[in-house]
Amino acid sequence: MVLEHDDASGTGGEAVAGGRIAAEPRTVAGEVAVGKRVVLNPVHRNEGVLRLHAWRARGIEGIAPMANIQAGTTNEEKLVVTHDVAINFLGVEGGRVLSTPNVILGLERASRNAVLPLLDPGYDTVGTHVNVYHLAATPLGMTVTFRTEIVSVEERRVNFKVEAFDEKEKIAEGTHQRAIVNVARFSAKVQEKKAALR
Repeated sequence: MVLEHDDASGTGGEAVAGGRIAAEPRTVAGEVAVGKRVVLNPVHRNEGVLRLHAWRARGIEGIAPMANIQAGTTNEEKLVVTHDVAINFLGVEGGRVLSTPNVILGLERASRNAVLPLLDPGYDTVGTHVNVYHLAATPLGMTVTFRTEIVSVEERRVNFKVEAFDEKEKIAEGTHQRAIVNVARFSAKVQEKKAALR
């Protein structure tokens, strides 16, 4: 039996017994290309199965291989609380503390930077979900440490456990998810959406 795997586009060749007609042979033994689909010959079944899993790891949108993105990967970054990242709506200087949006920004940035060195050039991540509790206030002048840990990877989605601490206590905790994107493709889709409003 021939193993075959469709890519996300659904493009394929004409069906034949035991597989599909190959548009052109590939140089790897036991593998032929059918348009954008891959057919694995049974004689190389074991090697083929491994290659199939590696191919699928690229993700449904041609995402770069994710073999280097492992659960347990951590990152830590620090921020000194200044007027630029503190609230001012209470109207008193003594009540100025690190704002919740900037707590979340710090956790997102730490998460992005945990993944970015592991991606191929031309790929990045964007935030898709944030669930964070802001537990305690941090006054001006204190240093905040943002910690993030990858807990799982689901195709192009990377899930994180996030925490933040000031010099006295934990100030935030929660979860975060980011999606791996091809920067050029993502930018083109954004501009296409923008153009639709004209």
